[in-house]
Order: sequence, then structure tokens, then C-alpha cells
Amino acid sequence: MASEDTNRQIRPIAINQSLSSLQMSSREAKHSFGQLAQRLNSEGIQIDEQIAALQQMIVFTSSSMDNIQSAYESSMIEAISGLLTRTQNPHVKQLCRAIIMIISVLGGEKEEQVDWTILSASLLTLLFDSDTGVSDAGKTTILKMMKLKEEFIYGLLQIGILDHSAEELIKISSDQMQISTSQEEVPPSQLITMNILEVLDKILNAEQIKFFKSIKLISALQKIKNEGLTREMKRKAKNIQDLLNEDGQAEKTEIDLEIANQRIATLEQQNQTFEEQIRQKDQSIKTLAEEKAQKDQRIEALTQENTQNEQRATIAEGQVQTLTAQITQIDQKLNSLILKIH
Repeated sequence: MASEDTNRQIRPIAINQSLSSLQMSSREAKHSFGQLAQRLNSEGIQIDEQIAALQQMIVFTSSSMDNIQSAYESSMIEAISGLLTRTQNPHVKQLCRAIIMIISVLGGEKEEQVDWTILSASLLTLLFDSDTGVSDAGKTTILKMMKLKEEFIYGLLQIGILDHSAEELIKISSDQMQISTSQEEVPPSQLITMNILEVLDKILNAEQIKFFKSIKLISALQKIKNEGLTREMKRKAKNIQDLLNEDGQAEKTEIDLEIANQRIATLEQQNQTFEEQIRQKDQSIKTLAEEKAQKDQRIEALTQENTQNEQRATIAEGQVQTLTAQITQIDQKLNSLILKIH
């Protein structure tokens, strides 16, 4: 038993050391990602260790585009995909799917091709997870992604994070009434609620972000204001509710129109880029065609010159043969004269 307990203590330390080493060069990061991937798939590793490692992994990976690219170029996706197919634990599955989504989408696709709604939905499931550690990882990753790419915030709004959060908060509140905990123990529902509120607060306070007044969310926040377990929770709920009432758009269609306009602007910019690429390629084709025409002319001139040279050579060969025949005749006459003289 002592040996097993010791191993359980060593494994998280090894995982933490692996993640710390990822702050080095890109090459070292890829190697460390590979080592960590092997560790996740090693026999005997406990579920809680897998979850802890995956939590740290997703948070670190989402910290920068360099980290995402390093993870993409390592064996991380294959290793986590293998873990995903083997595990039966729902929390491990959620984390695996989210990590694969981040790495494959942001590491393997051009930015203009990224579907931010799919990525947002994947991370939102982590935020709402019943495991507080997974929810923490979801919250931290979402906040990091918001700093990393502004488009991610629009993705969250597009998938309806306000209404989805309202539904989750109402569900948590209902479940909380049925679960009793000791006064010294912080209930998981409280931690998850605070995670959701923190994310909502960051989204609604983001610069140049437009959002609609979610009646569902306003109602859910009112319930938290009245029945929240802590003063901090009630204060956070009030602040978010005030933001919705003061800055929220009256109609969701206004948000949809704004998003549509942004999408149109993006597509127009992409179209201009494509047109410029086409223009450059057309110019390249024109240049190559001109070069080909010049070379064809040169080939034709050389061919004509070669033909003329061949004709001259043929004539010269005929002259040589004629002269050779004449010389032969002269030699024969000389020989005849010499014989007569003797």
C-alpha cells in the first residue's frame, strides 16, 4: 500500500514537471507534449491523475498559439484520441474532446477557416461539467481563449451562451436544493456557479461586444441574488444583471444583424484576398506565356539555322565527293602516263 501511495504522489509531480518544461523552446515543447501523451496512455494511471493532467494540458495549450502549434505538431492528438476511445469516464471524455478540438482546429486550419462556434460549444460543455476541476479547466480555458482570439467571444455569443448559462444556473439551483452538505464543505454547485458567473462577467465587459437581453438569464440571476450562498455570488449576479439591463440589445435580431454584417465584412475581405491572389496568378501565367513565346521563337530560329547548316553540309559533302572523284581520275591519268613513259 505504501508503494502504491508513493506512486500516486510521484505521478502528478512528473506531470507538473512535464508541463513546466513546455515553457522552453518549441522543439522541447513538442518533445514534452509527446512524453506527456505517452504518460496519459500508460498502464496503471488513475482516473483522477488523467483528469488532473488533462486539465493542466488544456489550460497550458490554450495559453498561446505557439503552444497550440507545438501540440499539433507533436503526437498529442493521436495519444488523446486513443485515450478517448478507451476511457469510460465522462469527464475524461469531455476533456479529451475539447483538447482535440483546440489543437486540430487552431493548429491545423487557417484562421479564416476556423468555425469558432464549434470550438466555443466544446469548451462550454467543460464549463458546465459537474466535476468542479473540469469546470475550472473550462472556465480558465475560455478566459484564455477570449484573450487569445476576439472571434472566440463572438462564437460564444452565437451559440447562445447567455441562454445556455441561464438554463445551467437554474438546473444547478434546483439540484442544490436536493443536496445537503456540511457547513465546512463548499458545495460543488457553488464553485460551478461562480465559474459560470465569472465567464459571463468577462464576456459582457469585453470591448465592442453587443449582446441581447436574455430574459432567461436575468431571471436566473435574480434567483441567485435572492438565494445565493455567498455575498460574492450575489454581488456577481447583480453586476451581470445590471450589465444585461443597461447594455443589452432589446432584440436578438440586432445582434444577429451585427454578426451577419461582421461575417459579410470578413467574407468581402477574403474575397479581395482571393481576387488579388488570382490577379497575381494571372500575371504569372501571362509572364510565363511571354517567356514561352520567346523561347518558341528562339527554338524556331535555331531550327531554321540548323536546317540551313544541314543543307550547307549536304552541299559541301557533295562537293567533297565530286572533288574526290576528280582527284581519283587525275591520279589514274598520271599513272597511265607514267607507265607509257617507262
